[in-house]
Amino acid sequence: MIKIKSLRPSTVRLKVRNIDEKQVTNEDLKKLFQKIGQLRVCRFDRNEFGQFLGSATVTYERPADATQAITEYHGAFLDDKVLTVEYDMIPHFTRAPKPEGNSNNSSA
Repeated sequence: MIKIKSLRPSTVRLKVRNIDEKQVTNEDLKKLFQKIGQLRVCRFDRNEFGQFLGSATVTYERPADATQAITEYHGAFLDDKVLTVEYDMIPHFTRAPKPEGNSNNSSA
């Protein structure tokens, strides 16, 4: 058996893009998304040097809250910027049988 890694949309974790860090704080974002439901995570995305990447990860306790957040906030304005809110892609592993090699060694 081999493991096959693919990506699939999360049911509770969202990616929020097009955030202006100079105008919006992580706390502002948390307050906004908490209006929908209980959060597990709300944080700005940063690279290994601590530089803001223009996006945030928001994770809800319930899938229904994540769906509602997309419905309410995708395309909404936040301090003169239009937000993109979508399900985050997460790794998904499946097992599959190893492909059988061509062991046909007939000589001509």
